[in-house]
Amino acid sequence: MRGAIGHFQEALRLKPQSADVHFNLGNALKAVGQPGEAIAHFRQAVGIDSDYADAHNNLGVELGALGRLDEAVEHFRQVLSIDSDRADAHNNLGVALWAQGKLVDARSQFEEALALDPGYADARDNLALVTKALSELR
Repeated sequence: MRGAIGHFQEALRLKPQSADVHFNLGNALKAVGQPGEAIAHFRQAVGIDSDYADAHNNLGVELGALGRLDEAVEHFRQVLSIDSDRADAHNNLGVALWAQGKLVDARSQFEEALALDPGYADARDNLALVTKALSELR
């Protein structure tokens, strides 16, 4: 992966305004455990192309992993404003909302993910867990 990072960096030197290269470099940096650098490049990608749904989604995932939940939610909502049929973004938004303690809203997102993709195992698992958590609150 380190070799790929070098190639992406060279590509950025040649074409610094490429949202795709920033996105790909962000993914490579994420893969080698450099979330801060990955976030910076995902931000660059969405700064160049505000409708880059995959970059918003990956940015949300990385921010959520760092506990920056408000920012993560914002990026997942941005993905869904671009493409409301993304089951992964609904699931990811549900995870972030759940981490914020918004269990009912999280459940709705997991249900939406499953409406779009009934075989989405992670969303099914998350729906079961959040439903259990909600029943324990009663």
